[in-house]
Amino acid sequence: MSLQTMKLVYQPDPASQDLIFSSSSPVPKLTDPDDHLVRVKAASPCRHELLWEATDTHLFDKGRTPPRVPCPDGAGVIVTAPTTNSPFQPGDEVFFSIDYTSRAGCLAEYTIVKTGEMALKPKTFGWPAAAAAPLSALTAWQGLFIHGNLAIPSSTSQEENAGKRILVTGAAGSVGSWVVQLAEAAGVTSITGVCSESKLEMAKSFGATDVLSYSSFSIASPNRYDLILDTVGGNALRDCWSVIKADVGVLLAVGSDYPENVRPEGAPKVAKSEWYLVKQSRDDLEAVAALVDQGKGRAMVDSEYAMEDYKAAFEKVSDGRPNGKVVINIS
Repeated sequence: MSLQTMKLVYQPDPASQDLIFSSSSPVPKLTDPDDHLVRVKAASPCRHELLWEATDTHLFDKGRTPPRVPCPDGAGVIVTAPTTNSPFQPGDEVFFSIDYTSRAGCLAEYTIVKTGEMALKPKTFGWPAAAAAPLSALTAWQGLFIHGNLAIPSSTSQEENAGKRILVTGAAGSVGSWVVQLAEAAGVTSITGVCSESKLEMAKSFGATDVLSYSSFSIASPNRYDLILDTVGGNALRDCWSVIKADVGVLLAVGSDYPENVRPEGAPKVAKSEWYLVKQSRDDLEAVAALVDQGKGRAMVDSEYAMEDYKAAFEKVSDGRPNGKVVINIS
C-alpha cells in the first residue's frame, strides 16, 4: 500500500502556542538507515512542551525541519523497518519517546522512530497506557538507577538496596508515581511520597510506605533520606534540603528548578545535587516493559481525547491539573 498523506497537528513556529490541524500532510520519508515508520495509535503531550524550543533553544537543532509536530510520547504499530540491523519488524506493537529536538513528534497518523527510542509495548497495556508511560517512566528509571545509583530491579536488588531511604515529591504525579513503583520493584523498603493532602491515598496505592503532605513535609525530621527525587521544584525542592542525609545524600530534580538555586543557608553538604535531563533509551524502556508485564508498574491516564480535540487536550495539560497523563487517540 502506498502511503502519501496523513493527518497531523503542528506548531507553526517556536514562538506560537496555537497549534494547527492538517488533514493532508505528507507521510514522512525514511531518510536514515535507523528510521522506522510507525502508525501512531495514541500520543501523549507534556506540560509546557510548546514552550520548550523557545525557552531552551540551545537544546534544539537549529536545522530542525518543519513541521514541528508535538508530543514526544506515543505508541503504535511499525509499518516499515530497516531490512538489516533492526530488532523490530513490521507489525510489532511498540511504545516510544522521540527525541524531537531535531525532528517531528508523534501527534500525527505516522511518525519516524529510531531503534534506541522504542521498545515492544507491554502486553498488559492498552494503547492509552502505553502512550502515557515512556517519558515519565524513563525519567523515574534514570533518576533512581543511573543518577541515584540504586541497584536495578533484580533477584538481588532488595539486598543491595537494603537500608536505603528514598523520598519523592509529586509522588502521585506522572513521574513521581513511577519513581515509587520502580523503587518498590527494586526492593527499596522505605519510600516516602510527598504530595497534596487529597492525593495521599493515591501515593500509597502506588507503593509509598509513608506519605507526607507538603505542609507536614516542611517540618519533617532532618537528615533522613539517602536519595531524594524532586519532580515539583520551588518550595518543595527547597524543603528537600532539610531532610537529606548530610555528606552521603543524593538530591535530584526534574522539576522547574536546580537544587543549588533554592539551597537554603546552612543546608548540609551532600554527595550529589543535580537537575538532570532524561535521555531516550531502548534498554530502559525494555526494562520498564518487563516490570509492567510482571504487574509491577501501571501508567496514570487522566483522560483521553480524539485527535480532532487536540486543543482541549492541550488545555487540560496546561491548565486542568490532570491526575496523570492526557492521551490523544490517533487511530
